[in-house]
Amino acid sequence: MRLRLLPLLVTLLALIGFASATPAEARGYGHDRIQVFNDVSVGPGETIDGDVDVIFGDATIAGTVHGDCITVFGTCTVLDGGHVDGQINGG
Repeated sequence: MRLRLLPLLVTLLALIGFASATPAEARGYGHDRIQVFNDVSVGPGETIDGDVDVIFGDATIAGTVHGDCITVFGTCTVLDGGHVDGQINGG
């Protein structure tokens, strides 16, 4: 019985850690746009020279991304006039 309780406790603590985390934005190497717990929007006429990576959020692309659009637990939507040079993962 105690062995079944340990994975549940670890999962619960991980979820509490995710829930208490504040939204983070980081601009990394190659001008990537990275968001956690937030949505990303690339507007018309806007260009990202790198990847768009979103965790627990959605990406909406109406401009140009010279890289990949990757979402984890979200979707990547490319609108009319939007363009992603690389791969689109997550919707």
